[in-house]
Amino acid sequence: DELKKVPKPVRDVKKAEQLVEKGFGTLEVTVISAERLMAADRGGTSDPYVELVVGGKKMGKTATQKKTLNPKWGEVFVLEVPQKAVSLEVLVHDSDLVGSAFLGMACVNLDDLPSGKDVIRSYNLQPRSVKDKNPISGTIRLLCNYLTHAPVGLQMPKVDKTAMDAR
Repeated sequence: DELKKVPKPVRDVKKAEQLVEKGFGTLEVTVISAERLMAADRGGTSDPYVELVVGGKKMGKTATQKKTLNPKWGEVFVLEVPQKAVSLEVLVHDSDLVGSAFLGMACVNLDDLPSGKDVIRSYNLQPRSVKDKNPISGTIRLLCNYLTHAPVGLQMPKVDKTAMDAR
């Protein structure tokens, strides 16, 4: 089962409850991998990384994977997001010595995520706008868990750190 292999954070239920009282949810995102990205470098590869954006605010960034069109990250982010937030923007870039090149983006509609459930999905990368003429290809795979409420006494699973290190 793929879900068992994906790294997840140790969930802090008490903190999630406090955040809910303040009008925030806890969005856990594991950036698993991407496939079939556009080649942005001369050698026919890219040096991709991912930025996570909510409400126009950058909330996370993965490490850069060198010379690949099929990167694997397995990086976990725990984001405190306003409950009125509508979507998570997942931006994929190619890292260059000077700046970066846009490879595509995906939007995760937070209303589509059931509260407190792990959901693994692949999203097709899209251009920033219909005016963007650069070719875009590929998909990004994410595990998301959006805690918009934390029932009292809920026991969240703990991550086996040794299993993650063995990967």
